[in-house]
Amino acid sequence: MRSALESLCAELGIPTQSCQQYLVRHRERYPPRQTMLKSMMHLDWLLGNNVVLIGGLSVVPELRGYRQMRKTSNDLDLITDERGVYRLREIFGSTNEAFFRSEEYGDICFDFDSVPCSADVVETHGWRIPRDLWETSTNFPYGNGQIRTIAPEYLIMMKLRRTVSKGHMYGKDKLDIASLLLAHHFKEIEPIDLLKTARLIRDNVCDSYEKLEPCMEQLGSIMPYLKKEEQRLFGETCEQLITALCTV
Repeated sequence: MRSALESLCAELGIPTQSCQQYLVRHRERYPPRQTMLKSMMHLDWLLGNNVVLIGGLSVVPELRGYRQMRKTSNDLDLITDERGVYRLREIFGSTNEAFFRSEEYGDICFDFDSVPCSADVVETHGWRIPRDLWETSTNFPYGNGQIRTIAPEYLIMMKLRRTVSKGHMYGKDKLDIASLLLAHHFKEIEPIDLLKTARLIRDNVCDSYEKLEPCMEQLGSIMPYLKKEEQRLFGETCEQLITALCTV
């Protein structure tokens, strides 16, 4: 049975193909962070703010993160909707060779300003995108425009979903979660709602803390890579999150 995006792509004549060659072509290319941010700002304008940044770029200091804790992502991971797909087709469909729906992941891949982009619609990696993800996203001013990013509670949950799916936590995910949890201690930004984060994790990742405990242990292994003051604050916040996970 076709997915909603698969049917829409067929209607619009967006081809489906493997993304492996596309990924290899960009694997060793790491555009400067400012280039990535400018590309996201331009996409936001082109799509009328109808796009949410959900990947690692959202955890840079200019947006939700605290400090640059790892190498910047070399691609833009996005969420849009049916209107966004129509707009992407209008912009890129006739001029961009790399504009297709991937066989492997079901997202739409395209290049923008030489930056690889992938846009999920309706669901991402088997998880249905709720309306609340759109409603809780935040617009950050950037340059002469803005960038809309996913709420940190949702981003942490999605990174733990990947951990459970893969059986291990990537180092970049540990650093991203640490940056999100630490950010409000060092910059003017709202602290993460740990109870909401815990509910999202329990509802969308694992239904018991026992299954989540290995994830939290892997997350704790990032401690030696944090500064002394960060270690204390991170440890306290993780304990608070664990308490929330055991009580919701």
